[in-house]
Amino acid sequence: MITKDHSQLTDDEYESQFSRCTFKPRLFSHEAHLRLAYIHIKKYGAQKAEANMKEQIKAYAKYYGVASKYREDITITAVRIVSEILETAQAKSFKELLLAEPALLSSWKVLIAERSKKLKS
Repeated sequence: MITKDHSQLTDDEYESQFSRCTFKPRLFSHEAHLRLAYIHIKKYGAQKAEANMKEQIKAYAKYYGVASKYREDITITAVRIVSEILETAQAKSFKELLLAEPALLSSWKVLIAERSKKLKS
């Protein structure tokens, strides 16, 4: 089977492929990044998810020769935003999370800006 995007994989398959660097970089979209955060938060909790994500994405970027594109601040922010939304959303899947908070895809920069304001207050 040729994978066209992350949604064709189960959470375990996606996490495994990503951690082994067999998930194709062209498929690692913003949505795929958020899903990876969702998977790690659900499986390991927010604090461990943050550490896992930093380690895995950095290794993934290095493996594919794009280490300079890795942004730790974006990775940490993604985990924290998804974690905050999961605290209030009754999402039992990543798809339900996106339905509960469509801004994750449609207004990502706004969510980041709002988060930055909260941190400065």
